[in-house]
Amino acid sequence: MGILNQIRGPEKPKFFDSFGPDSLKVLIRTSNYWASLNENRYPLAMNHALNGFYKFIECPCSENCTCKKLGCEGHWVIDPKISYSKYLNHFLECFVHYKIRENVKNNNIEKGRGKNAVAAINFFKEKWETISLQNSKCLICDDWLSKYWKNELNTLPIKSDHIYHAKWISLLNIDTFIPIDNGSAKLFKRLYPRKKYIECLCRLREDIIDYLERNKMSMPKFRQLDKPGEFFKELDNINSSRPLSRIIDKIFYAP
Repeated sequence: MGILNQIRGPEKPKFFDSFGPDSLKVLIRTSNYWASLNENRYPLAMNHALNGFYKFIECPCSENCTCKKLGCEGHWVIDPKISYSKYLNHFLECFVHYKIRENVKNNNIEKGRGKNAVAAINFFKEKWETISLQNSKCLICDDWLSKYWKNELNTLPIKSDHIYHAKWISLLNIDTFIPIDNGSAKLFKRLYPRKKYIECLCRLREDIIDYLERNKMSMPKFRQLDKPGEFFKELDNINSSRPLSRIIDKIFYAP
């Protein structure tokens, strides 16, 4: 053992090392239970968004891609022609408390979480015409991060006043980027001591791939861990292949 390793001590276990397939399923199930008690009922809004401007396409990757090696069958992709106003309405439904949605939409709020939501909305409204919606990849793909989004995310920090920026881009790329809230932001920084969102996401991606390989879990099976229909009867017949961002978000969700 080298001197540096002696100083550091034994390597800490990775977060996902603590969960087998069954326990991870229970964790996500618990998240759905707590979401069912939330008066906003966000999983219903998220499914509304999926039906509104997303579709599940056949995996476009080569056999050499990591996602394909893990049995990937398809990706969730956004309609590149979606209008700003339609997207904004879905964003508000999915991530903003119903009591302040109108105020946030009308830029009529000066403090609290709503203020940060307004800042994100104004930021992306100015960029809407140039935002790249041409993304057919998922987080597990080898070429998951396009040059466009690498540049866009290079300065996005893991901070509470930027969580709505992360939520906005995650809804644009629902199979690639992960939304964060105050609780999950703290967990991310504890697990991956990095300042930037993209740096944490790169580390998270590596851990998920390691988890899937170690547990011999395929991509389709991983996508099926999220079953919101158990607590939301309106979602009984939804597509069982859930977006990766929804699964990972629920792993880190803390009510």
